[in-house]
Amino acid sequence: MKNIPYGVLGMRLAVSAAVPVFAVNVSSQDADEDVFELSPFVIEANSEVGYTATQTLSGSRMRSKLSDVGASIDVLTDELLEDLGASDMYDSLDMVASVSTWQNSGGQSEFENEFWFQTPYVSRGFASNQTMLDFFERIQVPIDSYNTTNFTVARGPNSILYGIGSPGGVINATLKKPVFGDQPTTLQLRTDSNGSFRTSLDFNNVLVEDKLAMRVALLSDDRDEFLDPAGHEREAIYGTLTWKPFEGTSVNTTIENGSEDTVFRWTTASYDAVTPWLNAGSPTLAEAKDPINQSLGSGLDRQASYYVNVAGGTPVPAMNWVGMGRSEQFEIAGHPKQNDIRKTSFTDETAIYDIDGVQLMGEARSRELDWENFTVSLDQKILDNLQLQVAYNHAETEYYALNSFPGLAVHIDPNEQLPNGESNPNFLSPYIEMSRHDFNASLTKADTFRSVVSYDLDLNENKLFGFGLGRYNLMGMYEDRSQRNLFGLFVRANTIGKAGGGNLSNPGNRIRTRVYLDTDITPDGANASPYYTDTWNLIDDPGISSGWVRRGTSRNIVDTRDTKVAAVQGFLWKSEKGYERLILTAGQREDDTTSQGVVYPKTSQGIFVGENFRGNPFEADKSVVWDGTVNYGTLGAVNATDNTTNTYSAVFKPTMNIGLTYSYSDVLISASSLNPDIFDTISPPTLGETEDFGVRASFLKDKISTSLVRYTTSSNNATENNLRGLISPEVDAMWQAIDPSRGELPARYNTFRDDESTGYEFTATANLTGNWRARLAINKVQTTISSRLPRTDLYIAENLSTWEANRSLALDPSVASEDYQTVGDALDILTQNIADLHALEGTAPLAQREWKVVFNTGYNVKEGPLKNFGFGGGFIWEDNDVIGYAVDENSIVDSSRPFEGEELFNVNAFASYKTKVFDRDLKLQLNVRNLLDKDGTFPRQAIDDLTGNPYYTRQQIRAPRTFTLTATLEL
Repeated sequence: MKNIPYGVLGMRLAVSAAVPVFAVNVSSQDADEDVFELSPFVIEANSEVGYTATQTLSGSRMRSKLSDVGASIDVLTDELLEDLGASDMYDSLDMVASVSTWQNSGGQSEFENEFWFQTPYVSRGFASNQTMLDFFERIQVPIDSYNTTNFTVARGPNSILYGIGSPGGVINATLKKPVFGDQPTTLQLRTDSNGSFRTSLDFNNVLVEDKLAMRVALLSDDRDEFLDPAGHEREAIYGTLTWKPFEGTSVNTTIENGSEDTVFRWTTASYDAVTPWLNAGSPTLAEAKDPINQSLGSGLDRQASYYVNVAGGTPVPAMNWVGMGRSEQFEIAGHPKQNDIRKTSFTDETAIYDIDGVQLMGEARSRELDWENFTVSLDQKILDNLQLQVAYNHAETEYYALNSFPGLAVHIDPNEQLPNGESNPNFLSPYIEMSRHDFNASLTKADTFRSVVSYDLDLNENKLFGFGLGRYNLMGMYEDRSQRNLFGLFVRANTIGKAGGGNLSNPGNRIRTRVYLDTDITPDGANASPYYTDTWNLIDDPGISSGWVRRGTSRNIVDTRDTKVAAVQGFLWKSEKGYERLILTAGQREDDTTSQGVVYPKTSQGIFVGENFRGNPFEADKSVVWDGTVNYGTLGAVNATDNTTNTYSAVFKPTMNIGLTYSYSDVLISASSLNPDIFDTISPPTLGETEDFGVRASFLKDKISTSLVRYTTSSNNATENNLRGLISPEVDAMWQAIDPSRGELPARYNTFRDDESTGYEFTATANLTGNWRARLAINKVQTTISSRLPRTDLYIAENLSTWEANRSLALDPSVASEDYQTVGDALDILTQNIADLHALEGTAPLAQREWKVVFNTGYNVKEGPLKNFGFGGGFIWEDNDVIGYAVDENSIVDSSRPFEGEELFNVNAFASYKTKVFDRDLKLQLNVRNLLDKDGTFPRQAIDDLTGNPYYTRQQIRAPRTFTLTATLEL
């Protein structure tokens, strides 16, 4: 963990010193707080009972009863989050109908690296990274419970609410605010069976009665994942101040500063290049660069790596390993998908390492993240029925991330000699090897100004045919947002540049890193590592000098958005019992957006301009890291778009406890230079629409609340950023052979597709007694890929004749292998991949699970020998997903013959106990995840074995049973 900024540290020390004093002041407050008329922009404190929420801001930004909102909204209450033992959004989102996270759904693939640097989830079949705090966008930082209350998931688009965003919806959390009354200071300690330890402090103090109050939250979270060394160290401080100088006036300020160091969890089991070697009799090579029998079943393969640095194992100089041997990976004779077959993972039966406790990739993908967030808002009651809110938010995130890959295959080193003829001290040792090290630097700053006016108009005293004309809430909003993103991308290379005519972007100049592993078959006495790690020592061996050079184009992009919203909510047809039978909502939003980026030149060495550096990238001088991004390039053209989106909804209540709902909204994700296509030009906007039809009902005096929704959503030009691995390697290899000056494809381009999604969502919450609560969520999601790859197809069409004319041209040795020698070989693989992707049009995305059922319950014992104990638990069940397809006689995917994966079933439980310590309330709670301890691996990819049967390649590792103990003390 890097050092906390001095300013943050000083604030923490000051707060820590002040807590004892303030705690005395809090305890002396009168418990009875005066009743204030709340702003319509604030949820009432008593709006949650058990697992049931009755109010939301996620319908029209105004406080509304959930029963009066036509949109599909799910609120995870504080009590539900507490029972779950949830500390951040990932601990709870899978409890929501139609929502799943990649780390829990089993949908992770090796091409989802970019998602790691966001906050990924899938809602209604659409990937999204949009999260909000008080309706201001949260940039790259997961929402944490230490400074928030409840999570609200608004499924589907809503132009009034957030306008530009995923068609699947958005997640919003409410920041904690000062309480004018008795609010105890809370200290929470948490540990788990993985070795994690988390501390949080929540302190509230009224400084001037009814006028001025403050609240401070502190967090120190050292989370260890079940796969060593994955986890994060998160440190954060949050402060908020509310001032009420006059009646009807409230000023609130919030500030947060945090940092997080993360080693990302990778649950795909390592690829097995050991079993084929063992089955072949463990062959070895006596002399360096001896001829190698690479035929199927020989047990050996030829290394194509130029510069290999040994960072784990007995140290040897970095040298050229081209032509050296390594153990063979799995293959099927004559199979057109050998690259996929080679990704056959270890299983519980074949693993030579602790597959349930260690990720051999180790620290290969890691990130250091800092963030700050500041908001100031004014809520002003102008008239009894006229309210104004003016707010400003500044959000800033900065991260430095290492992405080393692929590193998943475990090979055996069969070479008795090193490439220079010396004895190999790591002979017969297993190893993993990273073919490329990327280092990303990103800095994002966003400033948002917002003003919202709300006017209540009551016309019920005006009659027409004996009926009042209803009451109305009119809302207008203006928002101005500007975001600047700086980005730099480096690759570790041999700066002497022997390969590719001195072109430093040539793959042959990349420095690979090999780590010899300590596994069950490591020779006795070998100096090996438990997993991948690198000290980034400088390499200055003969012919090799290490350095970080700018592999991809830098980014210096400014996006602006000018937004105007007008909405009205009408409450009509007042019944004799006093409730309105008909609630209508309509809103229109106009977004004027611009995007402008800097265009950067390349140097004569084929890399992008800017100063480069050496050594540990996380310790590099930041002025050097940002040199190329901020000091070079010329402004490109401004891309401007104007878009209008609409939202309509209706709620009809034939009785007080039953409501029929309808909601419609447009889908819009505006174009941005942050999302280039394969031509490195700005992406088109994503457009579409959605409709929801539903029914809500409550029973037993609102003790049971239910909701059933049917939705349909269309999305055109939706971005896909997990297909580059099926396109870029072959395209880059061909251009490298034909015209190296073309360079590589953009490092982070998108592909596009059109989707349609339909589904059902059912949610029920129950608070049958004062101490028993329950929640049930069921969903069916059916997403269909209508079409895909329009820009990629155009790119291929424009270049196909050039590639065909050079089919016999040899590929660079740095990428070539036994069956991958020419441009024609690369073109055949690319053609096959594209054909397979098009063959899946009309089907659901891989790894999507159609059905999900989630149940949670909790019970507090109030009498008898178990008084003050609480018990509860729940389960998540998800049906089989599709993980592959059979192929036809032309080896093209046959979408009518899917291969299914496994169902997922996970049971959780908790037990709690409340007592007093020195007259202070103490709650102890034990949560158990994966109560049934279902462990081991399960298949995530299946390939046709050419007989119509599935051959399972990638395996995912289940998280084992985990115990979490939480102690919450009210001071």
